[in-house]
Amino acid sequence: MCLADFILKREPRNLQEKAVVEITRHLWHVPKDNYDTLESYQNKLERSGFKNIVIQERGEQTIVGYYFEQKIKETRKEHIILRGIEVFYDKQVF
Repeated sequence: MCLADFILKREPRNLQEKAVVEITRHLWHVPKDNYDTLESYQNKLERSGFKNIVIQERGEQTIVGYYFEQKIKETRKEHIILRGIEVFYDKQVF
């Protein structure tokens, strides 16, 4: 089983869309190599040797809960432990 936090529905088509993707990537601290469309993600899996790949989108079942969870102060404190304190102090989360 492989999991992806998110997948782009399609490649950005214009400068505005590219800017939104880059700003979001920066704010979420996502490496450029981790930004994929469904097709490019499947290609990465195939190049890594995976066979019989089945991809199921689950965004409707997870994104709403994730958003509200991230608003909880205890969750943010736990992320400091996991990701490093500078991530949150730079973004002035507290």
